[in-house]
Amino acid sequence: MKALKFFAALSMGFAVLACTPKAGEPAQEGEQAQDGQVAQAPAKEEAPAEFDIKSLAPTSAEKDTVAYLLGVYFGQIVKFNNFGEDISFCRIRKGFNDVLKAEGNPQDPEYGAQFKINPAEIDRIFNAYLSKQRDVKAHENGEAGKKYIAKMEKQGAQKTESGLCYIIEEPGTEVVATDADTVYVHYKLTDVKGKVIEEIAADAEPAKMVLRYNIAGFREGLKLIGEGGKIKLIIPADLAYGPQGNRGIEPNSTLVFEVGLDKIGKTVAQ
Repeated sequence: MKALKFFAALSMGFAVLACTPKAGEPAQEGEQAQDGQVAQAPAKEEAPAEFDIKSLAPTSAEKDTVAYLLGVYFGQIVKFNNFGEDISFCRIRKGFNDVLKAEGNPQDPEYGAQFKINPAEIDRIFNAYLSKQRDVKAHENGEAGKKYIAKMEKQGAQKTESGLCYIIEEPGTEVVATDADTVYVHYKLTDVKGKVIEEIAADAEPAKMVLRYNIAGFREGLKLIGEGGKIKLIIPADLAYGPQGNRGIEPNSTLVFEVGLDKIGKTVAQ
């Protein structure tokens, strides 16, 4: 749009110049005009300002902003896909520079020959790498979960046949939820290291959910207390999100819930 506006401005300027009388055409100062009036000398025209193309270019501040956000974007890819914090930034820079120097169409077979490793191999190599990263993290989390559950049992936690570990803090009333019921809860979810993953604070509106749509360990745990009760649940990975993990939850993670069951919305049998 700016280029079009600039072109239009130039066109208007040329039109004005085309309508300006040539030198010598106007009556000179002191000469008699046709209507008997003395003609005035024409005002001296100012030369048009030269256009500075730099005014169209991004400013240094805008370039810095974009550069920073490119770093944020790349950092999110590295972090949330579990590429690892020890990845080499020197090699990242090398690959970045190679892309900038590369010529031709990335769709052409010859394009990949300009790189140390053909970019066409990205999907295969990345998937193999991330699979190994996931396996390592899953093993580490599995071992950490076993140790944590063993520690909690020594501190008096109970364990069900399924492997769910729990501590009832307040039993609540005799009204107990079923899978079909809607529950209103406040909770804090952490990993075994105490890192908070998600929380519905006590002074916030409770979360409302149909019990059947939750992970197995959460469903089982909430049936161990009644309305108004409170419970701590230590849910092993096989009763949670397993080796795949979930948003913000690493593979094979043992989850720790502190739950207050505020209300149960009983489902009317049809």
